[in-house]
Amino acid sequence: MVSIKSLHRGWKDALGDLVASAEKSLIVVSPFMSVDASQYVIERMPHGLRSAGRLNVVTDLSPRHVCDGSLDPQAVEQLVGATATSRLWHVPKLHAKSISQINPSPL
Repeated sequence: MVSIKSLHRGWKDALGDLVASAEKSLIVVSPFMSVDASQYVIERMPHGLRSAGRLNVVTDLSPRHVCDGSLDPQAVEQLVGATATSRLWHVPKLHAKSISQINPSPL
């Protein structure tokens, strides 16, 4: 079953809950990233995700975003280094923002 939740007020708490519920895999899609936001996500990752999980980070690594301060390379480095297995994807002109967790469904 697919569950979709639109976040409005209280989105930060809902985001933290989503990250905390990720058991095996987390996908973070964001064109911009700060150290504070990266740290917020890392602090809410469960131990199992950090020690044996998989993280995919999709962002726009264009120099323009680094130069204008909307993408902090340290934030990307912290986030990618937070789990045992991470992949970093560069998508030029990325505009969407999303965080998804994938947990296996019980049979």
